[in-house]
Amino acid sequence: MPISPDQLPDDLDALKHIIAAMAQDAVTAQAEIAKLRFPLARYRRAEFGRSSERMAREAEQLELAIEALEADQAERIAAASPVVAAAIEAATEAQNRPGAGCRGTCRARM
Repeated sequence: MPISPDQLPDDLDALKHIIAAMAQDAVTAQAEIAKLRFPLARYRRAEFGRSSERMAREAEQLELAIEALEADQAERIAAASPVVAAAIEAATEAQNRPGAGCRGTCRARM
């Protein structure tokens, strides 16, 4: 749901906090999507055995959850102003860079 400019505060610091919170929400949603993609890939590889039907159902549920999160994030970005949308995109891209979440604990990749 779009926010009209009249609903936003005039205080610059308050606006910065709103933008930072929106960017953090986007990063959190992107992390959740990434977290769901891992078990989804595992379920897709598990093709044989008795539990394959159960895994197929769980894979479908994960796909639906990912689609819902991506749609929600797209709606938030579309509802934001271009400046806010750019800030959110920059935050999610920074989160998705290789090694962004390592904090010095990842091994160097060769």
